Formats: sequence, C-alpha cells, structure tokens
Amino acid sequence: MTDSAPVGEVTAKRMWVTGGQTVSLTLQDRTYNTTPGWGSRGGQGIVGIAGAAKALVKLIESNGAH
Repeated sequence: MTDSAPVGEVTAKRMWVTGGQTVSLTLQDRTYNTTPGWGSRGGQGIVGIAGAAKALVKLIESNGAH
C-alpha cells in the first residue's frame, strides 16, 4: 500500500490524455496516477480498462456507496 485516506477525503478524475484509462487520485495533498484493471487476467482490453477507471471514479464520487 502506498497511502491511505477515508474515501470522503479522496478526489478522483479520469485523465483524458490516456483516453480515460488512467485515474488521478489525490489524497492527503499527494497525487497518484493509476490504471485500474490493467493487470487483470480477463483480457479486458482498452474498453475494459476505461470502464474500470470510470467505475473507480464513480465509487469515489459516491463516497464509497455502491
């Protein structure tokens, strides 16, 4: 684990320079870039990775509510 914070203190936005595949997360005044789904074994391809990025941003924006 690199860092942690309550989900209510995390901001997330998709980075369009990568086609929305990468998410920029800001927590405790630090910014991290991540590509959710990139290492999965399901052969998601670019569409699946972008979908995972979109789902991560929605989850954080909803304060962790499903």
